[in-house]
Amino acid sequence: MNRSILGQVKNFVVSKRSFFLYITIGFTGLTLDLISFILMVRFLHVSEYVANPISMSVGIINNFFLNAYFNFKQTDKLLARLASFYLVGLTGIVVGNVFLWLFNDVLGHSLFEILSFFSPILAKYQLELVKAASIVFIAIMQYFLNKRFSFKK
Repeated sequence: MNRSILGQVKNFVVSKRSFFLYITIGFTGLTLDLISFILMVRFLHVSEYVANPISMSVGIINNFFLNAYFNFKQTDKLLARLASFYLVGLTGIVVGNVFLWLFNDVLGHSLFEILSFFSPILAKYQLELVKAASIVFIAIMQYFLNKRFSFKK
């Protein structure tokens, strides 16, 4: 029975290889995005609405090249694929800025109170938490859009 379950898990992972690799690659982009965002906002005092598109662009470009060469293995028409991938990325930038606006400006005080109830440390990093949450939502959305448009065969 255990071998059967392990076999089923293995078959599932193999069948969803592209998705899992996309998520793995996405973590590298997420890391670059978050680090550059934090550096710009916390240390260079750049507005989060300016820092977000810049940091997301860093992650998008990183993810494009890693996905093109290692995941989807589609390196023909590289410039056209990059343009398509970046257009999908722009939807993510817009969604990311909406998340920042909604959860920091519109609902920011309420969210701060909720986070403060659990931990003052959480509340202190509200902006980063909102940014991280938006990236998870955006990554899932972008996977399906990029698979359909940027890396179609």
